[in-house]
Amino acid sequence: MIAAALLLAGNSALAQFWGYFSGYYAPADWTSQEYNNTTYQNTASVSSSYVPTSLVIDGAVGAGSTAHLPVSIIDYTTVLSGTGLQPVVFHYLFTGAADGNDAAQLIYNNGSGVQVIATLSASGTIGVEQTYSGQLQGGGTFGFRVYSNNDNSADTLTVCTAPEPSTLTFLGLGVGTLWWKLRRPRS
Repeated sequence: MIAAALLLAGNSALAQFWGYFSGYYAPADWTSQEYNNTTYQNTASVSSSYVPTSLVIDGAVGAGSTAHLPVSIIDYTTVLSGTGLQPVVFHYLFTGAADGNDAAQLIYNNGSGVQVIATLSASGTIGVEQTYSGQLQGGGTFGFRVYSNNDNSADTLTVCTAPEPSTLTFLGLGVGTLWWKLRRPRS
């Protein structure tokens, strides 16, 4: 009975995070919006070819090697389920031309306007894998934004989900306790 309860609790807790871009974060629950430069914004896209392990958000690509301003923007967002604080953990890597006009952001909107919760810019952090781990209010909109200056190379944000660390810790403690109880000699 205890084992079944632990397994069920662990399974439901991990289903939200371990499923990568399935279940809680399934691509069908996300929205893509391109805007800010009508000439090139339609070349921005989201590729779910690598789902469930990761997805790729490509910034707009223009003609030639010089920047075509204003930058194009693509937002890829989802509404967080639940009503309380929800753990949100993502690993991401931003790559592209280090020209000063490209950036990627993690954004959140709880109804009072879009807040930037992390920024990866082309100056210094481009090509560096990073992790966002935080708690955001359920019902708010969470997502990723890529700014692209519309040059001839795509600025790419590669994102994968990750299990929330405390969930794994508690699951590990539960499995360890169960293992210890089953190994104890019975009197």
